[in-house]
Amino acid sequence: SIAALGQGGEYWLALLAEVQAARELSEQAGREYRVDAMLWSQGEADYLEGTSRDDYREYLLKMYEDFSQAVMDITGQPDKPIIVTYQSASHRALGTRSPEIAYAQKDAADAHPHIYLSGPMYHLNHNKNGMHLEADSSLMLGKYYGKVLKSVLYDKEPWVPLQPVAVNWADQSVDIVLSVTHGPLAMEKSSVAQAPNYGFDIWDEHDELIGDIIES
Repeated sequence: SIAALGQGGEYWLALLAEVQAARELSEQAGREYRVDAMLWSQGEADYLEGTSRDDYREYLLKMYEDFSQAVMDITGQPDKPIIVTYQSASHRALGTRSPEIAYAQKDAADAHPHIYLSGPMYHLNHNKNGMHLEADSSLMLGKYYGKVLKSVLYDKEPWVPLQPVAVNWADQSVDIVLSVTHGPLAMEKSSVAQAPNYGFDIWDEHDELIGDIIES
């Protein structure tokens, strides 16, 4: 869980030991060393732990601040590293109806300018436990991470994943405006199971699905 990975824990101390060791090796070789980014591939276990959306968001935000300060203290670099993460898609496989952790991961990326969301995970192939990716999908996830790193660190361009940026309600329609990195927007039909209305639903104030009024 994210709580077990935070400041002072076994994994946290191992992470900082590696940063320290890398700095020492770089100094011995007469080279500079800095940490530009960390990839955060975690969240599935927190569905099993029952971590709430608010708690996960706060854990991730605090972990980032603790990590970036520790890195700057070790390396002496003046600027903070970034974190690139994803939106977990294992909630149904793990017996949870609502993707609270996926919401929290987006909340954290929206709240902090140095946390970037690469994209969702629902279209990638998971193994039988529903938590971990198969090899080909791990490769694809790495490519998604690489796109974000190139955009932010090398091209110095802002990164915004495919996501809604505005919703316009009218009497007979709901128009959703999406950010699209490279247009036009395409609906995937080959590797993702077909869903009514491409997965767009309308729910009422009682959390009941209103499915018979949608046309797409």
